[in-house]
Amino acid sequence: MAYKTKQKNFVLECLKKHENESLTVDKIMEYLKADNIAVGTATVYRHLNKLTEDGMIRRFASCDNDSAT
Repeated sequence: MAYKTKQKNFVLECLKKHENESLTVDKIMEYLKADNIAVGTATVYRHLNKLTEDGMIRRFASCDNDSAT
């Protein structure tokens, strides 16, 4: 059963807003915090994993082995 949560929408909006960047979880958290949006790190990871599984985003390893989307 798929459902949308406020947190998922916040993550999606952040990704859309910064679509021309390769974002790490830390960067996503930084952007959300700058917008006064409280979302936990585990929640961001969970939503990114689901978005990757659903084929909506791609995950890749950066040169310094940080995971980026």
